[in-house]
Formats: sequence, structure tokens, C-alpha cells
Amino acid sequence: MKRLPAVLVLATAAVLLAGCSSETTEENITVTPGQSGTFSSGDTSVVVEPEETEAPASTEDAAYLTEVRSKLADLGKATDEQLISLGESTCDQLEAGTPADQVILVVPAGITAQAGDGTIVAQAAQATLCG
Repeated sequence: MKRLPAVLVLATAAVLLAGCSSETTEENITVTPGQSGTFSSGDTSVVVEPEETEAPASTEDAAYLTEVRSKLADLGKATDEQLISLGESTCDQLEAGTPADQVILVVPAGITAQAGDGTIVAQAAQATLCG
């Protein structure tokens, strides 16, 4: 008979523990754009790294980018780095004797070049980058 009370106590404890539930809470962390650091709310922490910014363009690069972006269609959507690389490649071709209307552009993936874009890049590069 001593076993019956012990079994009842264990069975009661098992039923009580089975009825326990965990709670899910929602925590919101608001970070203002441009901020960086570690932000916390309750048990949650978030580390926000600062955005990497491009180095400011030189005067020549800025003039070249302004010129080509104002005249190019889809190719003008390339990044500054991609357009400057096109301009430098164009300078190399021009210095090797390639006529401006025969410059070969290696266009970044996902961007299309229109007829005459090589000439636009060549003229802008000659006026600003090549030297």
C-alpha cells in the first residue's frame, strides 16, 4: 500500500508538469537609418555594422561620371567603379591608336550597351580621364 501514495504523487507531478507551457514574447528593436552599434531589447541584442561608403571620386572621375551618365541609357546605370573601369580601358585603347568610334566596351553583366555608347565613353574619357 505504500507504493500507491508514491505512484499518485508521481502521477500528479507528471500531470502538473505536462500542463506547463512556454511563453513566446515578441521584442522589437528600432534602429535609426545610419546608426551602428549594439542595440538591445529584453533578451535580444542586435549588432548593426556601419555602411561602407565609396571613396569620393576625384575631380576627373566626377566630371567623367557626370558626362557619361547624362548621355548613356542602360549603361549609365552601371556603378561608378564599373564606369570608371570602362573609361580607363577606353583610355588604354585610345592610347594604343584605336579610333574613338571603334572602342570596344566590356559591359558589366545585366547591363546593355546601345550603338554609339563606345563613342560617348571615349569622348568623355578623352576629355577627363585620359592623360
